[in-house]
Amino acid sequence: MKNATLKREAGLLDATPGKRMYWSIISDYDLKTGMCELVDNAIDMWVAGGKKKALTINLTLDFQRQILLIDDTAGGVKEADLRLLVAPGASSNDPNAASIGVFGVGSKRAVVALAETVSIKTRFSRQDSFQIDLTKDWLESDDWHIPHFKIPDIAAGATSIELSALRKSISQEDEEILVAHFSETYASYLLAANFSIRINGNLLSAKLFEHGPIR
Repeated sequence: MKNATLKREAGLLDATPGKRMYWSIISDYDLKTGMCELVDNAIDMWVAGGKKKALTINLTLDFQRQILLIDDTAGGVKEADLRLLVAPGASSNDPNAASIGVFGVGSKRAVVALAETVSIKTRFSRQDSFQIDLTKDWLESDDWHIPHFKIPDIAAGATSIELSALRKSISQEDEEILVAHFSETYASYLLAANFSIRINGNLLSAKLFEHGPIR
């Protein structure tokens, strides 16, 4: 008790995380892991929304332009929740729940790990459509503020994520790897009538094993 009376506040320390936290995880994600994070996020949003509409996930690997594009109909993100797309640790989800919530930590790390430039477009229900751009310049700056833009409407309840300036080039082999992996990983979902995944326009079917799908 005597020592406690000698403690005096000397000031406040700034605990804002540095952008290096993004760079430190780039090596932890390959294409397969990163894209699974984004698919998982879409599924979580869909489940949180009560699965009211069918969930369609389209993944495009553009080999000529070296661009990855993933679109989903999981419901979109409200304007008030747009910060969840970029703020580390921020989530609309119950911390005790099983899902990762709206664009969870894994998804944020995945997009940075896969590409230098990320464009996210989203429209919640039939409200306005918005876009956020994550760029190399933003990642290298100390400023955490990032603008969001109102854009012409995309499909209601949709989110589109475009990754360009990829950190590793993609090829036909990557498409084949993703088709095989997604067919196994999401087999239990692919069996449902209201769920589908397409890769470069090709509809995936569930790949089952003796003891059921891999999860």
